[in-house]
Amino acid sequence: AMNKLAEREKVLYFAGISGSNDTTGKDCVRYGFRQNFFGQTAAAAIGPVLVKQFGKNRKAAYMTPDYTYGHTVTKSVSDYLAEHAGWQKVTDQVSPLGTQDFSQYLTNIANSGAEFLINVNWGRDAVLSSQQAKQFGLLPKMTLVLPYQIPFIAKEAGVDITAGVLAATDFWWTLEDKYPLAKQFVEAFHKKYGYRPEWGAENAYVSFAHWARMVTEAGSFYPPDVIRQWEKGETIPSLLGNVHYRPEDHQAVRPVVLVRGKAKKDMKNDEDFWEVIDVVPGEKVIQPPGEFGCKLGDYT
Repeated sequence: AMNKLAEREKVLYFAGISGSNDTTGKDCVRYGFRQNFFGQTAAAAIGPVLVKQFGKNRKAAYMTPDYTYGHTVTKSVSDYLAEHAGWQKVTDQVSPLGTQDFSQYLTNIANSGAEFLINVNWGRDAVLSSQQAKQFGLLPKMTLVLPYQIPFIAKEAGVDITAGVLAATDFWWTLEDKYPLAKQFVEAFHKKYGYRPEWGAENAYVSFAHWARMVTEAGSFYPPDVIRQWEKGETIPSLLGNVHYRPEDHQAVRPVVLVRGKAKKDMKNDEDFWEVIDVVPGEKVIQPPGEFGCKLGDYT
């Protein structure tokens, strides 16, 4: 919806957090750009780790929010696991956004024979569904997977739920030890706000920084000039090394971070919720341009 509004009003739009394949796929617009990772890249990053750790021919239940983010993430993850390792999607429990009581969905999952609970729910829905899964006794009987990590879920849901959980994400603050720009950002953010940034803040900051760079290089605020500068596809810095945007769909080719939840006893401070296990290059996980139906519109 925001993409279409930006196109209609001819103003630039940068997706704050958008995990749907459609954002830079069939719903792409000339005036829209996305810096963060999404369903396809999450699946291609976390899938090999799940297969390596747990093997082939496993049974998984999915919890899917009923909108484009949920459906495209679930499809990408389930397609990857089925194609590469024969994993079976034994049930897909689709719930409306804003669901408070997940008991009917969890009852179906409990009776499905699933070994894995792959929770694609977002925000408060993800917190409540994970907590209720534990209350129902599904966790730790089933292995919880968060293929598209929700900022602050470890803090909100509890480390008793996220400990040992595999997740794909855009950024985690301990990467400051590897990337100098990440260290500068984390330190400045922590000093100003009193806590360390999660990936929503990272995405907003980097998106704005990239816009500022393009405006500077274009020498103009006029959107078509800025867009054409962006579409040159130059290599530019991010908090996780160099990245570039594809002119065909305005999607950043950027790393996906894989993390595993820490147990309380292993946390070095009260925000040390996740251990980074890999930073997967964007080129390894992104689909070819046009695969999801992107057709950019006119400049004016």
